[in-house]
Amino acid sequence: MSNEDRGVASPLPDSTRVVGFVAGPLETNCYVLVDAAHTGDDGLASAVVIDPGMGAGEVVRQLAAQHNFRVERVVLTHGHIDHIRDAADFGVPVYVHPADRDMLNPQWTATSQFAALFDVDSMAMPSDIRDLDNTIEMGGTTWEIHHMPGHSPGSVMFRIPGLIIGGDVLFKGGVGRTDLPGSSAEEMLLSLKKLTHEFADDDVVLSGHGPHTTVGEEKRSNPFLQSVK
Repeated sequence: MSNEDRGVASPLPDSTRVVGFVAGPLETNCYVLVDAAHTGDDGLASAVVIDPGMGAGEVVRQLAAQHNFRVERVVLTHGHIDHIRDAADFGVPVYVHPADRDMLNPQWTATSQFAALFDVDSMAMPSDIRDLDNTIEMGGTTWEIHHMPGHSPGSVMFRIPGLIIGGDVLFKGGVGRTDLPGSSAEEMLLSLKKLTHEFADDDVVLSGHGPHTTVGEEKRSNPFLQSVK
């Protein structure tokens, strides 16, 4: 489907494909889960877009036209502007943790240091915002939703055994910033402790920025996890 396909979708059903591409000035990873096993009356496959950053709307529309899928929902790992900029572009329900719900309002984002960079003046607010709960259906399977505050109050990670879509909690060699409004170093420490204790070492992590990694690799080499006990 795309030369930016991450190629790490093995825990998903055979009929599901995960496609990733980079969007916006902060090079945010956007993921699309396309489920060919579930189609509408028009024959189009069902798709979920995760973290559509600036410019993601147009990229996804091109992919949809080329590969016959329809976006049925947008799902957000957290509410920062580089992950939500195009969330309203698809005209479908947008799911976010309730602690980050206010961040989808352009009036809230207009006060941030990134407002001009992301052209917030032309940003629309989604008309149908829904709260994430404990699980969510994406790509033909049920994902656990883990609340992992620290980088933002409502940061979450989506997990099935073997695969995590992690937003800005964990990166290859790093973790999410805790010096932004609403962030918390103390909460991030607790979230990292949960990550190291409760997730499997061979879980592949699709991060919000940069390349994918695994929980085990980060436990071995990531300095931010070395002190987590």
